[in-house]
Amino acid sequence: MAAQKKVQADAVEIGKAKVTSKGQITVPGSVRDQLNLVAGDHLEFIRTATGRIEVRTRKRKSILDVAAKFQLRAPKGAGTTDEMIDRAITEAMAERELRSRGPARK
Repeated sequence: MAAQKKVQADAVEIGKAKVTSKGQITVPGSVRDQLNLVAGDHLEFIRTATGRIEVRTRKRKSILDVAAKFQLRAPKGAGTTDEMIDRAITEAMAERELRSRGPARK
């Protein structure tokens, strides 16, 4: 870990970043490690009532996290995921075929 520099009585510098011409920064590795950041995570910048800026992390959620939160389950008797995907593709292909032929003639 890099040396820490005391900047105030209750604050320690843990890293520095330079702003590019596009307004981008690279979060220093030591900071990423301390915050357990990975690609896709979000940082929120919050101004407190005292005027200080706080950085908060928001972890990226996977589709599995969302499914678990809402307890998404396939209906009983729907079959396996592969079977459901196969049925959906077959139905979509049949609909597309019907549309490509145009309206039925008498």
